[in-house]
Amino acid sequence: MSQELFKSVFLKLNRAQTHINDISSILKTSLEEKKIEFTTRISEDKLGYEVYTNNFLYDNILEDLGVRVGEVMHNLRSALDNLVFISALKVKNPPLKPKKIYFPIFDEEQEFYAKTKDIFNQIPEEVKERIISVQPFTQQKNNPEFKNELYILSVLQWLNNTDKHQTPKVLLAILDRIGMEGHFEFDNGEWEHFIDEKQGFYKFFPVAPDSKVFEFRTTEIITKMNMRFQLKIEFLLEVFETSMNIDILQTIQQNILFLVIDYLSDLGINIEFKNPEG
Repeated sequence: MSQELFKSVFLKLNRAQTHINDISSILKTSLEEKKIEFTTRISEDKLGYEVYTNNFLYDNILEDLGVRVGEVMHNLRSALDNLVFISALKVKNPPLKPKKIYFPIFDEEQEFYAKTKDIFNQIPEEVKERIISVQPFTQQKNNPEFKNELYILSVLQWLNNTDKHQTPKVLLAILDRIGMEGHFEFDNGEWEHFIDEKQGFYKFFPVAPDSKVFEFRTTEIITKMNMRFQLKIEFLLEVFETSMNIDILQTIQQNILFLVIDYLSDLGINIEFKNPEG
């Protein structure tokens, strides 16, 4: 088969990379222009302090990020589906059941074999083992410690389905307090410990315009706070029930690219491909 047939696959991989580059640019610009700002205030009950965002409702980069993340996932998932369909042309052109051809991703082995008969009947023998080898259920059999949230195809599938059927979940978190200096003054001048580590003394919240994003609790009433610190911001994706650094998008794209190259190699097509500059 000619590698020219697979041009659409690489166009979509390129498009995904372009969106990832755009996301990085948006984040950098947002931080440089301080579109999201933070203020700190003593809690209403004076047992701690809280961090709030400004009202960035009309310049909400989180909404834009959510849309772009969805576009990245769509292009990567579509590239895999196109890859399988085009390889099916080697068996029969046009395929007998074109609407049944896609790149399967299954957690359960029994479900995989029950639902992929129309795929495997239409694709070259050379690529069947490749598809099976990268399935989540295969990875789980080979690794007892396997977790879906750590496997690229599972993450891709989850994010793509979430974007199509729900909404892309992008959130912003404050992870580190850097260069903190200053002091508290408490109502009780004889305190020994002003935090309760067993009960938990801090909590993060999803970032939204004009909202509380962090709170620090104390066991003593604060009468005065003179604190100066910087906040380190990290953009996260909510995947399954965990939060991942948005850099996972680049990892997914790279892994899908390598999978495509290996798949083509199985077909006897060796190709060198360069991503757009990140």
